[in-house]
Amino acid sequence: MRRSESLALLWTDIDLAERTVSITKGRTETSKGELVTGRSKSKNSVPTVRITEELARNLSQLRSARPQAVYVAES
Repeated sequence: MRRSESLALLWTDIDLAERTVSITKGRTETSKGELVTGRSKSKNSVPTVRITEELARNLSQLRSARPQAVYVAES
């Protein structure tokens, strides 16, 4: 997974029960310092990545600690 893809992850992209992450977009910073989120390069495929049980547990705890967050990497 690319850094830009991990920064664009939404909680809706993560299925904790199935332990998968769907990679649908990327998030980058423009030369003006603005964050821009766009679709992944390939329109025809949405890569799905399996995650470990430990990572799923950690993400579940993070989600519980920040229920209002939209992006996973949101502070």
